[in-house]
Amino acid sequence: MTVDSIATAFKMQAAADEEKRKVDVQQSSDIVKKDLLECELNSYIMNAEFVVPTEFAEHPSITSPQRRKEVLMNFPPRHKFTGTGSKDGIQAMTLEEFLGAMARAQRDMNLSRQEFHDQLVNCSTGRAHALLLDWLDNDESTESIYHLLSVNFDKRISPEVAKTQLRDFKVTKDLSLAKIESLLTQLSSRAVSTLPPGESRKQLQNMEAIQALTRSLPAYSQNVVSTQFSLLSARRGKAVSFQELMRGLNVHRAGIDADIKSFGAEPKKNQGNQGKPSPSAKNQKKGKNSFGTFAVDMAPKAMQPQENKQNYQGEGKKKPDGKKFDGKKKGNGNPKPYCSLCGLSNHTAIKGCRNMLDDKGMPVLIDPVQSTCTACPPRISPRLNHPARLCPWRPLGIWNKK
Repeated sequence: MTVDSIATAFKMQAAADEEKRKVDVQQSSDIVKKDLLECELNSYIMNAEFVVPTEFAEHPSITSPQRRKEVLMNFPPRHKFTGTGSKDGIQAMTLEEFLGAMARAQRDMNLSRQEFHDQLVNCSTGRAHALLLDWLDNDESTESIYHLLSVNFDKRISPEVAKTQLRDFKVTKDLSLAKIESLLTQLSSRAVSTLPPGESRKQLQNMEAIQALTRSLPAYSQNVVSTQFSLLSARRGKAVSFQELMRGLNVHRAGIDADIKSFGAEPKKNQGNQGKPSPSAKNQKKGKNSFGTFAVDMAPKAMQPQENKQNYQGEGKKKPDGKKFDGKKKGNGNPKPYCSLCGLSNHTAIKGCRNMLDDKGMPVLIDPVQSTCTACPPRISPRLNHPARLCPWRPLGIWNKK
């Protein structure tokens, strides 16, 4: 071999090695991209609402009538999962109850993945049965099936709503420390359900429940809870859990219940209004016009009859028949008029307030809103129930200079 042939062979071998290296790098890059995409598409597995079985037999395990009988006895076929609520007074199986029973049966029977999917179909009926058949026909994985079941049939409040309720939780007078413990346990457990099970999830649940308890109690009870938490944590050498704190507060239960009953917030009375007609319904029955909170533009002349009616009120004013009107006459029974829109006492809001003008100076007929105006000056008391866009003290309002 000559030097030139050796050099040529070396260059060819180097070029072949470089080409192979490029192919290997490209294949490795494709594998990494595919793994990243799989992780992103399967992110719901990390935040799964229910634990998916991970142990399955490699081969079919139902190979005899006796084995099939054991499987039927362990899986829940008697009360099949429907996905709907109770019917005819019979409480239906919830999703968490159904999937919990399936997980326990799979742990005992150790079926193959295909056999487990068949049992999901056999133990369901109605809409849930039809959806499971569709998902299996589409070759959905077990993790995807659990996710779809959670999306379609999970009736519990979402973790976001549980976090909001936990943050805004306030103790009312009708609650006791035992009821508060039950409510906070449920809300905190649901609020941290987005985290994977483990020590971090348990610690966050305890922290959320303890903070909500301390924040929601009256002043005396807050002091008791904070002191007891500090003492127990100092003795343990670490922060105690929510359940440990509640057990430590058992000796103070009577005092805390009395403090809640005396200084707790007033309970909401939503049930007392059931069955009573709303004011708008009463007005419709009486033939009166009812207006919503949206504004209705009116011509200036449409407000004049209301102004004339207001002029008849008060002592010394004449009625249309020429007789004087005496506001102190016995049997009158009419209270002093008051407008909750502008605060004046010479007219009422239901008959129309002539001080509710838009930016063009046109009168607007509107009913009082539930919330008070935020554009009124701080000196205005009581606060008025008109929208901020129609406030007389706004920059374009009629009383802005005043």
